[in-house]
Amino acid sequence: LLLPRRQLSGSMSASNQYASYWLTLPKLGQAASLIAEGRRRMVMKLKRAPNRELKRNHLETNARGGMAGPFHVRDLLARGIVKIISTANGQFIRLVRDT
Repeated sequence: LLLPRRQLSGSMSASNQYASYWLTLPKLGQAASLIAEGRRRMVMKLKRAPNRELKRNHLETNARGGMAGPFHVRDLLARGIVKIISTANGQFIRLVRDT
């Protein structure tokens, strides 16, 4: 669904009066809120963990709310909120900064 973003000055014709458009999809707002909720839950789980870190496998499989666990882990990594610590026991996710 394309919605007009802004209207230009009156010098344009009626058929070409909009310079750009917003792209939107049905239920996109609901998906964005689910992502934010899942991100918040993972950060809270890491804040409560000893040393502010948990095993990656545990964090991905026990994720609740929002999207799938691996999605939220990658989202937090991309935002720089967490980092991966590789050990002999496996990969751990450590909280770097609070949101």
